[in-house]
Amino acid sequence: MQKFFLEENTIPRTAIESIQILAVIFLLISIAQIVGIIREIRRLKKLYQEINWPAEYHYVFFEEGILIKSVDMEGIFYWDDFMSIILTSNTLAFNLCPAGTQKGNIFIKHYPRLHNFYLFTDIDEQIKTLITSISQRYKKLVVFI
Repeated sequence: MQKFFLEENTIPRTAIESIQILAVIFLLISIAQIVGIIREIRRLKKLYQEINWPAEYHYVFFEEGILIKSVDMEGIFYWDDFMSIILTSNTLAFNLCPAGTQKGNIFIKHYPRLHNFYLFTDIDEQIKTLITSISQRYKKLVVFI
């Protein structure tokens, strides 16, 4: 195919070489991504094999935020650290600020493996009351489903 284009002089040689270099760069980036995914899967498998099931996690709600302590995550999060909180009858979903925002960039910088998390529990009235007050204080943060 290269001979055809070079003999016909329809595409300059530098353009073909540029396309080949871009293809090699794309291939290397793809391989690096695949290797990264495989390493993360192995890390998580090793982490979860060492856990005595059923695994325990603890969380404490405060007016300012939430304290989480689990096998793979531990920390204090303030309500303005979240882009949204979704409340259903048995689940609380916490969506952190995405990369590109000021808070999201801080999270990515200091906690590169941090991701959105969920609490699966029977939501009692105290939690509903707290989440409702958070919803009133931080407009458009909480979604009730």
